Amino acid sequence: MSPPKRLTKQEAREALPEELRQTFDKLCEETLYWSQYYYGTNFISYSILKELVQDGWTKRPSEQ
Repeated sequence: MSPPKRLTKQEAREALPEELRQTFDKLCEETLYWSQYYYGTNFISYSILKELVQDGWTKRPSEQ
């Protein structure tokens, strides 16, 4: 089994249905913030974030 293709932010976003794109955008923003906070880097795997959103990721109500 080969690893999935690395996607750009735009490719990952466009692969999602319209109703999931806002969730994807919010998750990208949060991931970028915490990546910078903990590691001092801007690394984000858009392929992974796309999969999380497709699988139903949402913020817990207390965090919204």
